[in-house]
Amino acid sequence: MRIIVDTNIWIDFLAGKPETIELKSLVSELKVLRHIWVESELRVGNIPKAELFFGYYKQIPETVFVNYEILFQFIQKEKLAGKGLSFIDIGLYASAKMGNHRIWTNDRNLKSLCESKKILFKG
Repeated sequence: MRIIVDTNIWIDFLAGKPETIELKSLVSELKVLRHIWVESELRVGNIPKAELFFGYYKQIPETVFVNYEILFQFIQKEKLAGKGLSFIDIGLYASAKMGNHRIWTNDRNLKSLCESKKILFKG
């Protein structure tokens, strides 16, 4: 099982927070997947040596991207409206569910959902 790493974990990793040190070995063991929306959020941030980081990030295999129409159906089917989740959170969750992956996140609402669905990675 592979892991989709949420933006907040990458930010903590880049800041050198010890609770994310495991990410480096997970990436080298090919256990991590990238998601285009996480990359999008990271690209609008202020990442030191961004060119170098994104060069490495692009080498991580990409997870399945779930299109908007399927996501709209997924929101209804999974009863996700009103749960405090962003559309990006739901996109990551749908990609994880459809690919049988886990999610590593610190986002309170996404973490709670993933925990209840048994797809939370606890780094």
